[in-house]
Order: sequence, then structure tokens, then C-alpha cells
Amino acid sequence: WLWKTSPIDMEEVERQRLWGNSRPTESFGLFLSHTWHAPGSWKVLSLRLQFGWHLVTLAWLLTMSLVVLLGSLRVLPMPTTLQQNLLGFSKACPAGPWAFVSSCVVIFATIYCWPSLIGRFQHPTCFLDIVSISQSDTELQVRGIYGLGGFLSI
Repeated sequence: WLWKTSPIDMEEVERQRLWGNSRPTESFGLFLSHTWHAPGSWKVLSLRLQFGWHLVTLAWLLTMSLVVLLGSLRVLPMPTTLQQNLLGFSKACPAGPWAFVSSCVVIFATIYCWPSLIGRFQHPTCFLDIVSISQSDTELQVRGIYGLGGFLSI
């Protein structure tokens, strides 16, 4: 819900609770800051793709390799045929929906599940602006915003 609600739209108690989730640290593994002009679901998708594209690609590649292998071994049924005409080669080739269907399932499942799987092994400390900069105390908020430049230069 942090990605979907602007601090301006929160009650005072909710904004104070955000600050309570932060803690002092010597370093951060991630620095996340975002705009409130984009919908939260697009922000989440963007972060999942930015940090998980390599896992999505690997899962897709392994799945496609398995589909090609099972198709070649005639384990997967091929309910249709496609007429192929290429450079003098013309033949009706068996075809099935397996590559398309499995690609969709694996890509969406990996995008959805990888944060939970990786989170079990890695726990990077994250700077998230809505939590790390006070949203209820004006003085702390100003100090947090103006302190970002010094923090990022380190």
C-alpha cells in the first residue's frame, strides 16, 4: 500500500506510523524514491522488472528449452499443423500452443513470485522516501529532504 497512497492523502496517524517503520542504519543496499504522479501498480511492476529481469529471462529460457525438448520427443501433443514455406522448403509442420502458454505463465509467475523467493535469502536495507523521511513532522521532513544530497554523495 505504500506505493499506492500519497502521504498527502493519509491521515496524520498513518503518516506517523510510516516514520515508526524506519530505523537508523550505517548503509543502504537499495535507494528507492518515486513520484506520486504515476499509479502505484506501475511502480511495483517497474521495480519487479528492474530488479528481477534476469530471473524472468532465465525462467523463460529454461521453460522454452523444456518445451522444445518435450516437443521434439513427441511428449507434448501437437493438435494443429502450420504450413511452412521458406527458401524452397515447404512442409506442413506440427504445432501446439505450448510455447506461448508456458511463456505467459512462467513470465507472470516469475514477476509475481521472485520478490518473495529472493526475500527469504537476502535482506537489503532499503531507503524508501515515504518511510525514511518523516511525513508528519515538518522540521524532520525538511531536514530529510535537504540531507538527501549529502547522503547520496557518500
